[in-house]
Amino acid sequence: MGVVYLAERDDGTAYYRCRKFVRRHRWRLVTALVAGVAALGAAFTIWSEGRRAELRFNDVRSLAHSVIFELHDAIQDLPGSTAARKLLVDRALPYLRKLESAGQAEDVELQLDLATAEGRRAGVRTRPRHSLPSRPRRQLDL
Repeated sequence: MGVVYLAERDDGTAYYRCRKFVRRHRWRLVTALVAGVAALGAAFTIWSEGRRAELRFNDVRSLAHSVIFELHDAIQDLPGSTAARKLLVDRALPYLRKLESAGQAEDVELQLDLATAEGRRAGVRTRPRHSLPSRPRRQLDL
């Protein structure tokens, strides 16, 4: 008998209802908040790793392109450069093939680079005339 109960006034305001909801479901809300933060962290990690992989793809492609096209063209007129040209193309071509097999097969520019590199490889093997002999001509002694 004589127990006093404190009751809050139910005026139906949004603040009152939210406060009441938070009091009743405190641990569920904390769990949902932690799960949401974890999901955002995972999404950011996936995005940053994808960006890093894309940058690495572009770096490897740029390096292979430079070796196959720029360096190859720069030394093709040097005497005795057939072996060096073959080595350049043979070393860079596997990188382009790895990029193709890594899921970038739909990239048209990569396909074009790969086809051109295969053509250069075949050209080095079948047309050695582009490279002058590495042995100097013997001078005639008079």
